[in-house]
Amino acid sequence: MDQHKTVHIIIVNYLTWQHTTECLKSIICSSYQNFKIRIVSMADCDGSDKKILNFLDQHRQLNAEFISIPENKGFAGANNLVLNKIINDNLHGYVWLLNNDITLTEDTLRTLVDAYEKLEQDNKSPGILGPKILEADVSNTIQAVGGAFNPRQGHIKFIGKGEKDLGQYDGKAHKVDYLLGAAMFLSTDVLHKIGLMDERYFLYCEDIDWCITAQNFGFNNYVCPSSVVVHEQGASTGVKYSKHKQQLNTLKFLHSSYLKLYRKHYANQIYIARFLLFKLLSGKILDRNMREALLIIKVLFRDFRANLNRKHKIPTG
Repeated sequence: MDQHKTVHIIIVNYLTWQHTTECLKSIICSSYQNFKIRIVSMADCDGSDKKILNFLDQHRQLNAEFISIPENKGFAGANNLVLNKIINDNLHGYVWLLNNDITLTEDTLRTLVDAYEKLEQDNKSPGILGPKILEADVSNTIQAVGGAFNPRQGHIKFIGKGEKDLGQYDGKAHKVDYLLGAAMFLSTDVLHKIGLMDERYFLYCEDIDWCITAQNFGFNNYVCPSSVVVHEQGASTGVKYSKHKQQLNTLKFLHSSYLKLYRKHYANQIYIARFLLFKLLSGKILDRNMREALLIIKVLFRDFRANLNRKHKIPTG
């Protein structure tokens, strides 16, 4: 393993400083110590900035830079602030996008670096690599071992989700359709080729989009099951602890991003995405969940309107 390669770790904080400090504590214990951390804290209205800066002051062994921005730029926008700097400054090594609700084991990062180097040595053209992700709330339970997406069927799924981790996915790194945005690892060489994340998604599907982009450039995406993290899903976005109105807003981003993904990469198959949303809409109506039903109707209406405007080249304003 080349201990001289720097891993540029990007952590985004949005109103969840407690998770950020727990994530940083786990990084301190990493057996791979050649890293540079950049924390992007957005829309501070809960004292996150002060809490994180106090933590960094008490743990100066962390090679960390703190960036505070006044607005919520979304997952892609926040990460792009740092990714753009890495590209413009022509920095080398690796990049690791890491959710702040992730905690590492001692060998998580070292194993990722080892796996990436092995894939490069074997001429496997690695693009984006990810670890095995375990649930924080359920002992020894898999959240995802990479993701699968079949545009002809429209289904996006976490591989292994809900299964007890019995080593069934362990072994060498293997190809997957995409890696979860919670922990995406790539070389700076790949970053320079595939470019920044697409900020039009704001939230959800930007990870799938980036992985598709990597594939379009001739790279392969892999999961490394021997590298393990624990993820408290929903905490980094605030969804886990949010009120019903905020949860509905998150669902709006989920559905609209799903349609954007199809419109960008599979425009001739977007009817599949629309059909599945109509099917979901029918289920919400049958369950008399009219709030979510109305939300889906609005998302579909905006999609049809945007499509009509594009066909007739009408400015959307």
